[in-house]
Order: sequence, then C-alpha cells, then structure tokens
Amino acid sequence: MNKIIHKQLIAQDIKKIDILAPLIASRALPGQFVMVTPVFGEPNIPMTIVDSDDRRSVISLLVHEVDQPPGN
Repeated sequence: MNKIIHKQLIAQDIKKIDILAPLIASRALPGQFVMVTPVFGEPNIPMTIVDSDDRRSVISLLVHEVDQPPGN
C-alpha cells in the first residue's frame, strides 16, 4: 500500500494528490496510468499520472471528488 503524503485543492472538487510510490516513480512518466483501489475489496480505478518525481519517490494524480449515493 502506498501513502498519500500531500493533498492540494486545485479547483472546486478537484485535488492533486502526491503519493509516495518509489517503484512506480522510478519508471513512470506523465500520461501513463496506475490502478488505484480506494477501498479494499472494491474495483480498481485507472488514473492518469500527472507528474512523477523519482528523486522524491512521488507520483501525482488529479482526483475529482464526487458525492456518493446514500447507502454506499
């Protein structure tokens, strides 16, 4: 499991998250995809890498937060 180390509000409901991911950051390029599992046991979500910093072992993703329907 990788750790979110920073969140930045970009616009309403849009956040940039920086994730400590040494193995991915060492090879990733912006525009490539990672599979994210926000909740254990739930389906993976493909997300585009918007930035990668091999020196810091960090990748960055943009996330659009949406409200979940009641009961989820």
